[in-house]
Amino acid sequence: TANHGSIYMIYFIHKKQTPTQFLWTSEQTGYLHLELHNFNTKKLIKTLTNGTWIVQRIFDVDEINSIVYFIINREASLEIHLYAINYNDEIPTIDRITQESGCHVVHCFNQTYQYYHIQQGLLQTIEQFHLVKPELCSILNRNNDTLYCTLYKPDKEQGIYQTTYPALVSIYDNRGSANRGVVFESSIKHDMGHLELDDQLDGVLHLIKQDITDEIRVGIYGWSYGG
Repeated sequence: TANHGSIYMIYFIHKKQTPTQFLWTSEQTGYLHLELHNFNTKKLIKTLTNGTWIVQRIFDVDEINSIVYFIINREASLEIHLYAINYNDEIPTIDRITQESGCHVVHCFNQTYQYYHIQQGLLQTIEQFHLVKPELCSILNRNNDTLYCTLYKPDKEQGIYQTTYPALVSIYDNRGSANRGVVFESSIKHDMGHLELDDQLDGVLHLIKQDITDEIRVGIYGWSYGG
């Protein structure tokens, strides 16, 4: 089975009810990637994926055709797509299945792996309820790391548009966040609560320098560890 709730994932490939190979995810390169191993010797057969992105989830495995389906953020940290790869190919090639930009949430395949269902995207919801479209942006923190942000501004048509706004910061991307590789994720080891706040402050300072935010009217909130 594939364990979707933890960092590392494993999937046993069965032939005649006896495992012969298994898929494993490893961070040896600094990013979580797929590997194919021999079940009996446990030795690595081949590395299936590589790059400065991570495999977020093994979604399903078609053992008849030797294809593993998985979720990754290869195109951009702000996008999530479904991919497939034949793990028995001599030189495996990654094929992207979802084509439209955005974060795709795959629910299920049919029995022949020909169809999948994707959760409705945020932009469709925004259009449906006539909400103000957020601005996606990125900044550099004091450590020169790229941080990703979503900026929600008041609706100009509501008559509350002004030069600077009060700001409410919702915790999202900072050092220690998942899906960014070992270096970025482990930077807060033995120093929790310090670098994360620095990154959030750098985001606020960026908005102040852009004359977007009123520096004396800033709030912050979050949930779970971000709270």
